[in-house]
Amino acid sequence: MAYTVPRRLYRIKDGKVQEEVSVKDIQYASWLSSDNEGGIWLGSYTDNQLAHYRDGRLQVVSLPTRESTPPPIVHYLLAESANSVWVATNSGLFRWKDGQGKNLGINDALPCSLLFSLIKDDHGSLWMYTNCGLVSISQSELEKWWDHPDHRVVLTTFEASEGVRPGSTAAQPRTSKTKDGRLWF
Repeated sequence: MAYTVPRRLYRIKDGKVQEEVSVKDIQYASWLSSDNEGGIWLGSYTDNQLAHYRDGRLQVVSLPTRESTPPPIVHYLLAESANSVWVATNSGLFRWKDGQGKNLGINDALPCSLLFSLIKDDHGSLWMYTNCGLVSISQSELEKWWDHPDHRVVLTTFEASEGVRPGSTAAQPRTSKTKDGRLWF
């Protein structure tokens, strides 16, 4: 008989467990990101699952996949709200919003599909650390893409010739924003 460790999410306040939630329905939840409404997004490192926990309810969803790409493996989450989360994966950028998931990949203008981390600047632009450099997409381009998924996104890529060191990193956190709005990778 195989022994399995129960997977749980814990909320701790004042050094005491206030809430314990079973997350058995999402395999290998490795990433957490809090939304602005008191919920938590979870991402799986081994499959294409996301989960959102809020008000005692865990909802598990699968990221959309394309035949031409491998199943997405979550590398980083950036929650915006209870209804919206950005997901960096080995298969490009995903967004889950209002019960709908969409994928932005190399067929849609991304220079590479392996994304390690995400962060938004004070102007709403999304910055992605990838295996081919640092990529930035303006908020208006992201909105055009969401409304029209066939829109070829205009983006900016910073590569090694501009001082960026593309590639993997095991350090956490991988991105950060200071109080004055500067981004760090």
